[in-house]
Amino acid sequence: MENQEKRCMGCMNPLPEGRSSCGICGYPAAGENPAGYLKVGTPLSDRYICGRALSVSGDATLYIGWDQIAKQPVSIREYLPTDLCQRTETGAVEALEGKEVDYEALRQSFLQHARHLARCRDLAVVTPIYDIFEENGSAYTVGEYAPGTTLKNYMKKKGDRLSWMDARKLFIPFLSSVASCHAAGLYHYAISPDTVVIGSDGRLRLTGFSMPQARMTNSSLKPQLTAGFAAPEQYAESGRVTPATDVYGLGATLFWMLSGVTPPDGANRDPESGDLWLPEEVVNSMPENVTAALVHALTPSAEERLATVEDLRDALGGVSSDGGTAAAVVKDNNHLPKKYLALFGGIILALVVVIIILAFNSCNGGAGGGDATGSTTTTAATLPSRTTSSTSESSTDSQVVPDLGGKDFFSYKEGKVGDFTVKIAWIDATSNKEPGTIVDQVPAAGEKASPADPIYVTISYGYGNLVVPDLAGWDEQDARNFLHALGYRVKEETLEVANSKYDKGKVDETSPKAGTALPYGSEITLRVSNTEQPPQVLGVYVPDVTGIDYRLAIEILSDIGFVVETAEVPVTEILQDNMVQNVSVPVGDALTPGDTVLPVGSTLVVYYGQYEATLPSDDPQQPQG
Repeated sequence: MENQEKRCMGCMNPLPEGRSSCGICGYPAAGENPAGYLKVGTPLSDRYICGRALSVSGDATLYIGWDQIAKQPVSIREYLPTDLCQRTETGAVEALEGKEVDYEALRQSFLQHARHLARCRDLAVVTPIYDIFEENGSAYTVGEYAPGTTLKNYMKKKGDRLSWMDARKLFIPFLSSVASCHAAGLYHYAISPDTVVIGSDGRLRLTGFSMPQARMTNSSLKPQLTAGFAAPEQYAESGRVTPATDVYGLGATLFWMLSGVTPPDGANRDPESGDLWLPEEVVNSMPENVTAALVHALTPSAEERLATVEDLRDALGGVSSDGGTAAAVVKDNNHLPKKYLALFGGIILALVVVIIILAFNSCNGGAGGGDATGSTTTTAATLPSRTTSSTSESSTDSQVVPDLGGKDFFSYKEGKVGDFTVKIAWIDATSNKEPGTIVDQVPAAGEKASPADPIYVTISYGYGNLVVPDLAGWDEQDARNFLHALGYRVKEETLEVANSKYDKGKVDETSPKAGTALPYGSEITLRVSNTEQPPQVLGVYVPDVTGIDYRLAIEILSDIGFVVETAEVPVTEILQDNMVQNVSVPVGDALTPGDTVLPVGSTLVVYYGQYEATLPSDDPQQPQG
């Protein structure tokens, strides 16, 4: 085992001999965690070394650690609900008196949540977990240690406020990643500038995933809620968390990024009051659809709030919301109008500029037709709908809308097709078409519309390939959710596998197989077991109990799950009296202690010494005492 003293327990970088503190992070060489937490240098699972405690949430404590096999730093989370348990002198964790049932039930929930989180390791916004184990009366997860700058610290360097143009480049891809988490059934419920980090690749990610019970005031756990970013329902005795809870956290975080102002504390928000205050210059600098999206995302009532992350992304991207009444954002002391319409116009030019700069720098022309200032000039009443025809259809100057499907958007000079102007409504990151290919349009081809109304198109971003994950052994529905979250299509019909090693209803393999590189949007077929597997029998090692008192050996073996029988064997030394001489199965087969594995419930025979003192005899058959 590596000598951890040669490594800083604060950052896991090498620590030269004789140094009193780390020259990189400044952590003392003799640094220690506060009482009640794992001691610095504690070994875990015969593989990891625990370092400095980094943060505490309602259900767990996060430590930096060192993987002695992979030779790299890791993050370690220890199930440690401080209101329900305490640490003993030996370092173990035990439930407080009267809290045993709650402690164990939540420990199982912690493990279940950890397994779900581990299955979502391929999602870009999640830090991968690669080990889960139980020890010290607690439970642990080990994942990648990926230090990054929190959004809070990043914003300090940026002057505490971003323009919408700058914020969108970070936030729109982030929303897509969070939406993928939700599609896989994974929710966060604590999104804030403290839990959002910017990685070395410039992308936003989430840290601090905890089980839902740690994000509510009506559970046995002490919740960790960030004022201004936790939704009102998280404080309510009868409240429950939903996808809209994450929408609130996302909306509050974006509100803070754009304004430098923390939203009102969700614990005290009045649904009837206009309590969202913004500086006048901030309101004037934002497109109206962004203001409307923030209002709908931060509505105190979860039922009236934007329901999903996709709804928030669409609202920020210009897709009209319900157009109903929302709480007002206050501009200084003057209320803005209470009704907002989410509009397409504010995002069109900016999306085109981003694509041109990042992906199509070599293309000439561009996305003509956008407003150069990024302001919105089109009202929702004039936008064509996917469900209704354009309001201009009956106009005397209406024309048949051309079919743009499959065409290259950037081949149209000045964004014009005949008399129509073509504008981007959305960029589809899940399309496997070539970059810039038009994959959808509104109004649809063949409809009649006035050339005064633009044709809004969705274009392909043209992402590269993804590797099909290994889903063997997963429940079919979990596998479907995960593949959808990654951008694949999953064939409705499954292929049944008769001779599978997995139980009925579990995924045997995928077609194409795991490891195959496929474009976004590719179709995958699940091969699912239809075989009822026999119950699995857990096997355990038979410990070496020779040389100890047979009564203690019975206790040890029974605790493991073996059925124990005993038999006496004669011994000639008083020191061997009642000591275990051998262990076997009932048929008499000898076992190799410490190396033999038997199913739980197996019967073992413990042979122990029985000493009897006897007088010497001339009879050669008589044992000598």
